[in-house]
Amino acid sequence: MKLTKRSFLTTAIFLSSTLAVAAEAKRLDLLLMIDNSGSMSAYQDKLAPKLETLLTHLATTNWRIAVATTDDSCLRDLITKKQFTNDPVAATARFAMAVNAGSGGKPLERGLEMSARALSGKCASGNLKWTRNQSTKATLILSNEDNCGTAANEFCDPVYGPSEFLAAAPAETVVYALLHDLDACESDGYDIASVEYHQVVAATGGLRAPICQPSYEGILREISRHLKNRIDAL
Repeated sequence: MKLTKRSFLTTAIFLSSTLAVAAEAKRLDLLLMIDNSGSMSAYQDKLAPKLETLLTHLATTNWRIAVATTDDSCLRDLITKKQFTNDPVAATARFAMAVNAGSGGKPLERGLEMSARALSGKCASGNLKWTRNQSTKATLILSNEDNCGTAANEFCDPVYGPSEFLAAAPAETVVYALLHDLDACESDGYDIASVEYHQVVAATGGLRAPICQPSYEGILREISRHLKNRIDAL
């Protein structure tokens, strides 16, 4: 069968449309939960310029990335794949600004509660549903303390731990985390394991790594690949 120019173009357009539809179907809604309490600025600085690294294996995914903090579920920013494609420099700068949330937040980190609220679009200044139907939902926590703090006199009132998060977060949300590690990290003044965050990461099948590592390149690429594999398996 002879392939004419017209039939070639028709086939090319069909394949292009098919690939676009397939990419649209692979939706990812990712929340970055940033600890903005004291001593967190250096860790934010390491994550802030790494948007492209986080996207390493997500080129065929229709992604959205939102950023919130451990003391406020309102989104600092919401960046979409379309915005990144249209202007990667501007999108990367917005990502960096959102991640650099500073260290002046409340000293009691409510990472699990704020994650569940943010993923559900709940915000004190007005609700905003940003996650989509039939999307893979995930959160990446950056914190050098455990959920609800690590000091003996710190706790969430009312209690909001792993079971509350798992009950409130969208179904099948996967949790990743960069956390203080007692074996890998020098004392940061918080020498207690991040037990509650560990439990949620394990329960959702996510990944975790030490927050103190010199570069986040490796773990962010690993998280990117893990997300791609999870999305492709659906």
